[in-house]
Amino acid sequence: MNSRKMKTSLGTFNVFERIVDNEVATIICFPAMGINNAYFDNYYLYESLNDYDFNIISVDMLGQGYSSNPLNTDRNLENISQEIKEVINNISADNKILLFHSFTSMYLLNVIDDVDLAGAIFIDPTIPSVIFNNPDDINKMINDAKNPEEVDADVNPLLPENLKNKAIELYNMKSGDDFEINELENATDTSEKLLNSTIDDKMPVLNILSTLNIDLYKTNGNPYFNKNRNSIEMVLNGHHFIQWQHPEYIASAINMFITRIIK
Repeated sequence: MNSRKMKTSLGTFNVFERIVDNEVATIICFPAMGINNAYFDNYYLYESLNDYDFNIISVDMLGQGYSSNPLNTDRNLENISQEIKEVINNISADNKILLFHSFTSMYLLNVIDDVDLAGAIFIDPTIPSVIFNNPDDINKMINDAKNPEEVDADVNPLLPENLKNKAIELYNMKSGDDFEINELENATDTSEKLLNSTIDDKMPVLNILSTLNIDLYKTNGNPYFNKNRNSIEMVLNGHHFIQWQHPEYIASAINMFITRIIK
């Protein structure tokens, strides 16, 4: 994939991309919250998606990965949502499909009515009510972020050695920075604001859930899924970074989903 910088009024985003053709669907991928780099998180998923004719644009959020620091330093729902909209509006494509993982999925709940999308893909998305009703979990994450030397960053152990070393170096440098801590400190407030948010019934969605968290969806409901006849929900055996374990299967599911919604 090629690397470039996307300069916007809110900061400069780091982008890895593979552009096949302007006429095909464009998958815009965002990483989990915190410090993550979307390319490292989704490396094998992108490799598997090479078997299909999609444009792939992998974006690091501001203050994360290799992107610049954000101009709006308060990492709250409103500022991060505006940055996501800025990215989407800077990409010229007819059929935009967003892919989110984990907590970052919640920001899409806040922007989905304000952007032109063909569909959305969620990989083990975080449920707002789970975060809001479990403040002790967030407090532990904040404590871990403030003591990064005691916690290993989430790096795919199967990455090629050179990329794994780059990921470890990057995450060690970013761990515990002010932006990571501030986003975590805003997490409960973000969740509260999104408690009643859902995906519109007209929006096709693909939900890929892990067995690790499936009971949370059964208990709390899934705000990322709807009754749209083109929407798909599947459960794969594995942990929260399910794309590390089943990249080829997930790529096949994405191909099936996009083929279904893009005529």
